[in-house]
Amino acid sequence: MRKITYRRQPGLYAILTPLLIGITIFATIVGGKLTLSLVYFSLMIILEYICVFGEGYSINGNSLVVYMFFQGSRYPINKITRIRYIRSQFSLPGKTRYRLAISFSDRAILKSTYPMEIAPKDIDKLVAELIEINPDIDIIRDQA
Repeated sequence: MRKITYRRQPGLYAILTPLLIGITIFATIVGGKLTLSLVYFSLMIILEYICVFGEGYSINGNSLVVYMFFQGSRYPINKITRIRYIRSQFSLPGKTRYRLAISFSDRAILKSTYPMEIAPKDIDKLVAELIEINPDIDIIRDQA
């Protein structure tokens, strides 16, 4: 049983959180509460660490494991019917970022009719690994 791990691509929050940290520190220093600014700064650093490093994806045997806040949920790869490349709503200028919308054959897996959306750094490599395990997956790419 092999395990392949993928990291999540950083989104808009990775840019906005340090900006929010700086604004918060500046506002509290100007207000005269240095101790309060250090508390806010440490809480924001912890939040940034959880958001950036607490999400990821791995393929473990016949399961796609999605980690959110360091807790993993397993999804069977043989139940995946369709993977669609969709554009990210918050992409940086000059970069086209895609996300993957993964649909399952059984509604009970997600307990929803909507597909699961993930955004790994190396999308094509993850899709290639999923197709290697389940060749019946339909791949849909947006033409734009």
